[in-house]
Amino acid sequence: MEADSLKDKEILIIEDSRVSRSVLERVISQAGGNMHVFSAVDDPDQIFDNYYDIAIMDIMVNDFNTIDIIPQLKEQNPNLRIIIQTALPDLLNKRPEIQQMVDFLIEKPATAEKISRVIEQCIYRPLKGKHALIVEDARVSRQALVRIIHRLGGTPYAYTDLNEQNTLLAQKYDLAILDLLLGSETSIPLIPELRKRNPEIFIFIVSAMPSILHNHPDVMAELAYIFQKPVSDRLLEKNLILAFEQPYSDRRKSPRKHGLSHCWVARFDKELNKPELFESPYLADVSNSGMSFHSFMQYDVADEVIIWILAHKSPHQEKILELRGVVRWMKKLQGDESQSMNSFGVEFNREASPSFTEWQTIVTRLIEK
Repeated sequence: MEADSLKDKEILIIEDSRVSRSVLERVISQAGGNMHVFSAVDDPDQIFDNYYDIAIMDIMVNDFNTIDIIPQLKEQNPNLRIIIQTALPDLLNKRPEIQQMVDFLIEKPATAEKISRVIEQCIYRPLKGKHALIVEDARVSRQALVRIIHRLGGTPYAYTDLNEQNTLLAQKYDLAILDLLLGSETSIPLIPELRKRNPEIFIFIVSAMPSILHNHPDVMAELAYIFQKPVSDRLLEKNLILAFEQPYSDRRKSPRKHGLSHCWVARFDKELNKPELFESPYLADVSNSGMSFHSFMQYDVADEVIIWILAHKSPHQEKILELRGVVRWMKKLQGDESQSMNSFGVEFNREASPSFTEWQTIVTRLIEK
C-alpha cells in the first residue's frame, strides 16, 4: 500500500498472536492508519468506545469468540469493512448469518503482501457519494444488496414493494437494483419513471424470470445489466463497479444497423441450465449465421451464449428475438480507447434458436439496405 493511503482511517485489530499482530501493525503503520489494538478481550464494551473504518480480527482470541461482536460493530457503522484472519475458517462457516457481514476471510498464516492487498480492497469505494435504490421483497436478497452497496461506499435506499412509490421517487438515484416480480405486482412500470426523473441512472434487474422482459422491449432499452437469480454477491459487485468505471450507456442507446437497437448477451451455464448475466455489448456486425460484438466482459472460445436482440420490425413494432450460439473467436482490441475491451464472434445454433428463421428475415432486409 502507498504511504498515507490509510490516513484518517481508524483500524480495529483484535489478535492474540504476537507474530500476526506485529505484521498487521507494520502494514497499517506504513500506510498511516490509526490503530486500536486488542490482544485480549476482557471487557468487550471497551471495543465500542471508538468508531472504526476497518476491523481485522482473529475468530478465537484466548477464550473470546469475536464472531459474537460483529453484529454490534456493523450496527455502530454499517460501512465498516470486516476482515477475519484465522486458522479456523470453519467456525465462521457455521454462522452464515454472521458470515454475510464479513468482507474478507484470510486463512493463517498470511503474508504482509496478502494483508496489504485485502486492505487496499477495503478502502476502494467506487460508489462513494452514489445513491442506490433497491426494490426487493426477498429478505435475504435485500440484505445482501444493501451489504454490497455499503461495502462499495454507496448509500442504499431499500424497499420491499412499490406501496410508497411517491416517497421512493422523491430521492435522486445514481443506480437502481430491481426485482421484476414483487408478490403480485411487477417493478416494470417503475422503470420509465426512474429514467424520466434520473436520466443518467444505471438500472439493474435481478430476477428468477428475466424472460418476462420479452414482452417489454421498450423497457429492455433502459437497462444496464440483467442478472438471473440465484446470483452471487461477487458477480453483482463486479458489474456494479464495471458500470461506473467503464460506462457504456451510449452504446445501449445507439443502433448499430438500421432496424437493430441493441443486443443482450449472456454466457449459458449448462450445469445450472440458465444464463449468468445479460450485458448489452457494442454490436459490431451481423450476418445470417452469426454476429460479432465488443465487450469489457470476458468470454472464452467454445462458450455457449444466449442472445436477445431488440429488433425494430417496423417503425411502430419492436420484438425481442432469442438466439443461441457458440463463441468461435476472440481477439483483443488495440488502442487507448478500447481500454480492456475484446472482440468476440458468435455462430448461431439454428436448431436451438427459437427466433432463427425470423432473424434471417430481418437481417437479410438490413443487409440489403
